[in-house]
Amino acid sequence: MKVRIVIPIRYGGTRMDARPLLDETGWPLIRHVFEQAKKVKGIDEIIVATDDLRVKTTVEAFGGKCFISDTLHRNGSERVAEVVQAYDPDDLVINLQGDEPEFEPEDIESLVALHLESEADITTAATKFDADGPRTGHLSPLDPNCVKVIILGRQYSQKANIDWGKAVYFSRSIIPYPFEDRGEVINPADYLLHSGIYIYSVATLKKFVTTSMGQLEAKEKLEQLRAIENEMKVVVGMQSSLSHKINTVEDYKSFVKRWKTNSAS
Repeated sequence: MKVRIVIPIRYGGTRMDARPLLDETGWPLIRHVFEQAKKVKGIDEIIVATDDLRVKTTVEAFGGKCFISDTLHRNGSERVAEVVQAYDPDDLVINLQGDEPEFEPEDIESLVALHLESEADITTAATKFDADGPRTGHLSPLDPNCVKVIILGRQYSQKANIDWGKAVYFSRSIIPYPFEDRGEVINPADYLLHSGIYIYSVATLKKFVTTSMGQLEAKEKLEQLRAIENEMKVVVGMQSSLSHKINTVEDYKSFVKRWKTNSAS
């Protein structure tokens, strides 16, 4: 069994164009993600999957492998599935988001161990919102771009060294809803932020992307709800730290600031 990381990233987006090529740190954003991926132990291959030749040229310039995929894919899983079509059905695929450059490699290693131990169809990740973070607006639990998840049966895996549970639902809305607080977020850490990392076998991924979109996925525009609607076993591992997603120009500016501070220390 081989384990591959595939990093899907589009050139354009609804909130930001040319995101993978932003380079105020001296490196394009996609290279930051790629270099972090290289630190994950036990990986046989890393591939960037994109829809744009400019991204491919950039990736190959820093020595990475890149696959040009169809421009009509609706989500990252479909893009990743095209890349792995010819691979062994039992091989593992790690779908690693191309807009999260600050993930911890150890978290990925724990998720792989958890996936194998729990016999999940799909393994993904979450972390608590920062207790000192915003209670409204951008990056708060009320932000629809921050996907929330509910998990049940929470337990600890000694083998994977991670807390985990089974996913019940993912939503752009705040879940669970704070009824007694009239919808107000009192403590952001009461809510779980979903991180868009997915682990599945090649066979499971092929099955997933050929399954029809259901009402929940269509309504929320969240591909992981297809797995919930089809009663797949989705396991959620708790990450050790918050991984910042680059959705907006402001997110990228904050990343650059953190990167420069860490580089100077």
